[in-house]
Amino acid sequence: MAFEPIKRTSASQQVMQQIQSLIFSGAYRPGDRLPPERELAAELGVNRTTLREALKRLEQLGLLSIRHGDGTRVLDIYSNARIELLGGLLLSQAAANPRLIVDLFEAREVVGLELARRAALRRSNEDLEKLRLLLAQLNEAREVPEVQMLELEFFYALAQASSNIFYLFLINSIRPVYVEFRDLYAATAQDSRKVRRLQEEVVDAVERGDEGAAARKMKRYLEYGKKQVFKVFGLDKRKTATPATGRARK
Repeated sequence: MAFEPIKRTSASQQVMQQIQSLIFSGAYRPGDRLPPERELAAELGVNRTTLREALKRLEQLGLLSIRHGDGTRVLDIYSNARIELLGGLLLSQAAANPRLIVDLFEAREVVGLELARRAALRRSNEDLEKLRLLLAQLNEAREVPEVQMLELEFFYALAQASSNIFYLFLINSIRPVYVEFRDLYAATAQDSRKVRRLQEEVVDAVERGDEGAAARKMKRYLEYGKKQVFKVFGLDKRKTATPATGRARK
């Protein structure tokens, strides 16, 4: 369980990433104590100020507990960690634990269906104009990164149409994670024409105010994206039988 000396200039960020990876991989488990500050700084090849900055940030993110007299202990990430860590967890562990991808798309469906329903009930003409504009932009998009960002904007526009501030906060919280780690989801945006057709069906239902149809069309759209990503990760029922947390489902 050896640490590696930090070589780049963004030392604090790299210290964070290295400790975070060790926690995500299970090298450090909940309740484990990190090495003493002086020893850890020496092993990482950084000064104690840099180390403290990294540890403090990890504490804020819910990965560590720092207490005078008790040292720095690892917390249970599934009970304490914040959404900012989701991208790093997926990036470092998705290949070894594909259940994480399954859980991600399960949560995506729950939120997506409700967004579509609420948007159909509450949308304004201005909301519809925004959604139609995004469809027009998607019709011109050809590069995967551009399609991905328009997909994100589509969900944000639906959140606005839902008139629910908590959905907006949720999308805002997810946005940086999605942008930073969008390579994981690139498969969903390979066929821009298909994505546009599926989104247009959702928008048509939203415009009619048909919440049931909006949810059904959203489910179809989300299932398409899930299918593409599952192909990339080679997911099947046998591989995804274990929950991402490693805990048995009740």
